[in-house]
Parts: sequence; C-alpha cells; structure tokens
Amino acid sequence: MKILEVILTLKSRQATWPKKIYTVLSVQQKNLKTKIIKTNQDDFDWTGKFVFLVEDSFLIKPDTFMTLKIYHARRLLRDELLGYARTPVTNVMVFEDWGFLSLHASGPSGVPRGLVNFSMALWPAGCATGEFLKGREGMDFYGL
Repeated sequence: MKILEVILTLKSRQATWPKKIYTVLSVQQKNLKTKIIKTNQDDFDWTGKFVFLVEDSFLIKPDTFMTLKIYHARRLLRDELLGYARTPVTNVMVFEDWGFLSLHASGPSGVPRGLVNFSMALWPAGCATGEFLKGREGMDFYGL
C-alpha cells in the first residue's frame, strides 16, 4: 500500500460563488469531503490537503481518475453541484512519484468557474508520521 497526498487549491477571481461551498475529492472509489468553505463570493483562494491509502498498482491502472466536485451547501434544499474537474491520475503524476496539474473547474453548463491546482505525491506507507499527516498553516487536512 502507498499513501497518495493531494494538495488542492481552488482559485476564483471572476465567477460569483455562493457564500458556503464544499468539495468532494474522489480517487479509486474513495471520497473525501471538506468542511464548509466560506467564500467572499467573487474572489477567493482555498487550499486543502487530502491523504488517501491506495494500492501499489495505483499508477499502472489506465482507468484511475481523480474527480473533484464543488457543491453549494444549502440548508433546506438539496446541495447544488456548482463545478467539477476530472482527470486521469496519469496526467497529474508526470514524474515517477509526484506531479502537478492545473484545470478549470467547469460548471454543469461547461462554463469555467475557477482554477483548480492539483499537486500530488505518492509515498511509501511507512511515511505516515504524525508530522506528515498534519496540514500546513492555513491549510485544511482531510483523510487518514
């Protein structure tokens, strides 16, 4: 088993966002959901660290995708899908055990809503120390 570390950054300068959103990052049928992210509606940056436990053959599988969905958190109505980004993991992991990729988060109509930066690293399972599993200052942590 290996540890997949994904540092995700959402940036938006032009699209108008609701005040409360959350994201769901999916890798190999494993989902991690963030807490509510409060935006200032039209200009925000958010960074989170996601950690998944994956199989050793993770990078070899051609059908392994990473999917990010961004939702509007609503109280009384069902949460609304605002945007998504999906890419094969092999597009991000361009080097042996790490990689970086920027994508547009597209809304349901296909219109770009913002920029998503994926930074990934694959670590041996023995690297999972307490210090490793903490997020950096100003970064939310999700996973293991």
